[in-house]
Amino acid sequence: MAFCNPAQVLIIDDDEINNFIVERLIHRLSPESEVIACTNGAEALGFLEKTVSKDNSFPDFIFLDLRMPVLDGWGFLDEYQKRGFQKQCSVIILTSSIFRYDIDRAHEHVVPTQLISKPLTLDHLRDLFWT
Repeated sequence: MAFCNPAQVLIIDDDEINNFIVERLIHRLSPESEVIACTNGAEALGFLEKTVSKDNSFPDFIFLDLRMPVLDGWGFLDEYQKRGFQKQCSVIILTSSIFRYDIDRAHEHVVPTQLISKPLTLDHLRDLFWT
């Protein structure tokens, strides 16, 4: 997906420091972009449902962690797909997981467009948004 400036970005990660860093990196490349952070998959699904029903808008990009409380990244992806959201935007798994199972599963799942190992960098964002 090509970067649209400004973009709407949803971060789903229980690590508030990581959310802060990702938001700052995005704003360095695109100061006008809107960044929303949710701390688990259930909160993010609620946000997406509300956003779609309210004004029929949807984030351009979702950065998704895999390991979170309440509803983890895998549960989020399953619900996201069931609700028919998968064609709406690019979902990028952003994880610190080094487990082969997670990496293989991410590549086999139909929803995520890419997997990036934390930490996210400006180069990652440039590659994602401008290629």
